[in-house]
Amino acid sequence: MKPSELLSTIAIALILFASASCGREKAIIGTMEDYRATTQFDTEAEVSRDKMEKLVIAGTSAPVTRNVTPWKLYVLGPEKISMLEKLKTVRPALCGARNAIVICGMTGRMGEGELREFWVQDCAAAAGNILLAADAMGLGANWLRVYPVQVRIQEVTAAMHLPPGEVPFAIIPVGKPDVTDETPHPETPQTSITWL
Repeated sequence: MKPSELLSTIAIALILFASASCGREKAIIGTMEDYRATTQFDTEAEVSRDKMEKLVIAGTSAPVTRNVTPWKLYVLGPEKISMLEKLKTVRPALCGARNAIVICGMTGRMGEGELREFWVQDCAAAAGNILLAADAMGLGANWLRVYPVQVRIQEVTAAMHLPPGEVPFAIIPVGKPDVTDETPHPETPQTSITWL
C-alpha cells in the first residue's frame, strides 16, 4: 500500500471512529449529505488539542497531485485567532469560533507548468476533509474562502506575518456549534449529470 493510500485509509477510519464515539453513527455518505456550515459558534467553547490534531490528520490525508503536499496548515487557538478577528473581510465569517485552521499553499511545492495550478484543488480537498471530519466529531465548521480574493490574501498574509512563498487559501473556523445553516443543499439538476 502506498503512503498516500495508507493516509486516506487512516482518515476514513478516523472519521468513522469519531462518528461512532460521538454517538453519531453515520456513514461517510451520510456525513456528506448532512453537513451544514456553522453560522455561529459557542464563544466560550474551545476545541481540545486532541480533536484539533484529528482534524489536521483528516486535512493532511487528502489526495494530492504527484504525491506532493502543496500546503501548510496553521492551527489557531483562542489567543491567536484574535489576529484574524481584526480583519474586516474575515471577522464576520469567524462567527465567534475560538479555534481555526488556516490552509496555505506553498509556492515552492506547487509543481511546474500545467501542474502548478493543481495546488488549488489539493488545498480544497484538504479543506473538505477537515469540514467532514469536524461534522463527524460533533463539531461545527465553515469554509472561509481566502484565495483568489486579493484583498483577503493581503489582509491574512499581513495579520499572520506569513513569509514569502505562502499563499493563504482558506480559513476553517472550528468549534461547538451554536447556530447551523439549515438551508438545504441545492438540488443538482439532472441536466448536470450525464451517465455514459
